Amino acid sequence: MGLVYLVYMIFNGVVQVPAFPLFTELFGRNVRYSGVALGFNIGTIVAGGTAPYFAAQLVEWTGSDIAPAYWVVAVCLIGLVTISTIKETGKKALPA
Repeated sequence: MGLVYLVYMIFNGVVQVPAFPLFTELFGRNVRYSGVALGFNIGTIVAGGTAPYFAAQLVEWTGSDIAPAYWVVAVCLIGLVTISTIKETGKKALPA
């Protein structure tokens, strides 16, 4: 169990370490906290709240136990498309 947790935490860090500076760059100072909080929480509610329902429905509709994996792949593709549209701001000043 400890090894599984260690591997999970390593991959979790790989995702979260660049994510938090990105959040800072996406929003201006006057709306940064609200923008990050709303974006994160609405995304969690929509994706996390509906995921069990969609997983059960996909299994029922297709008869395949791996059908929810296609849902995960689709969500990952949406994330990749979204990330690819973010412009590099490393050499620019943070929005005021």
